[in-house]
Amino acid sequence: MNKHVFSLYIVILLLVSFLFFNKCGTSSKVATFKTPEVKGVVKEFKTVQVDTFIKDSIIYKNSIIKLQNPIDKELLKKYLCATDSIEKLNLHINAITIKNQISTIDNDTINLVVNTKTRGDLLDISAKYIIKPRIVDIKIPETKFALYAGLELGNNQYLNNFNTKFNILFQNKSNNMLILGYDLNNNYYIGYNKQLFNIK
Repeated sequence: MNKHVFSLYIVILLLVSFLFFNKCGTSSKVATFKTPEVKGVVKEFKTVQVDTFIKDSIIYKNSIIKLQNPIDKELLKKYLCATDSIEKLNLHINAITIKNQISTIDNDTINLVVNTKTRGDLLDISAKYIIKPRIVDIKIPETKFALYAGLELGNNQYLNNFNTKFNILFQNKSNNMLILGYDLNNNYYIGYNKQLFNIK
């Protein structure tokens, strides 16, 4: 290869390289999608008794009665001060009455409805929830630069001119490729492949 042809290849290589790598960037694509709504019901909860370690005591008929956990002193005071048996019965009935309560949390993310049944202790609890759909943007990283190595084998129709060609391929984020090649007949190659379309 004479110097003029080699210089021409160098100029072409530099020009194509400039056009090729000028398209290599650091930006990424953003995909937007909507998450589906999720509904569910929870009927079984794992309940663990938590010891508060706060002991209490009351005075009843001049005796101190020690308790393991704190109690509602106001309610006890009403009961001890009640002189009417009907009033005491009503206070007792109120304490042992089964109570149903509905608690609701509703925001942009979730709608949660908790049903509880109590009678001093927790008798039952269940929950219904709706996880609301959301619009989510996710950045998808793009290929900024990729390097490939290739090998080509060739021959003529008479099968008497076997040749081997080695390639190095550079890919940018637009999936276009700059190709440099060399074969065993001392030929040099330079090429540029441009993506026409992409079916996904």
